[in-house]
Amino acid sequence: MAFRLATVVGELDIDAMLSTITPQEFSEWIAYDAIEPIGLIRQNKILALIASALVSFKDHASNPDDFYPHTTTDPSVEPSGTGTDWLSPAAMKARLATAVAMARGQHGTR
Repeated sequence: MAFRLATVVGELDIDAMLSTITPQEFSEWIAYDAIEPIGLIRQNKILALIASALVSFKDHASNPDDFYPHTTTDPSVEPSGTGTDWLSPAAMKARLATAVAMARGQHGTR
């Protein structure tokens, strides 16, 4: 969380940033992040929502988690279907091809 906050506020020195806020303020940022994700996580979730909406538009069941690699905020839990294999070019190409086929109404008819 500290690294994402530092990125958003433009601070390169994480220790310096943390030394300027109280533990209470940092806890408040953590609580805020749980409600409104900070940084690229928010953008990735928005893109996943858009991708899901586009696929669902063609009457195919879909949800944003189908297009977002991390479905939990707990870093000790790795949801099924995630990890480095989920982010491999081959896996991304396969998911994109499935999404395009679903949008065209051709899912399952490769």
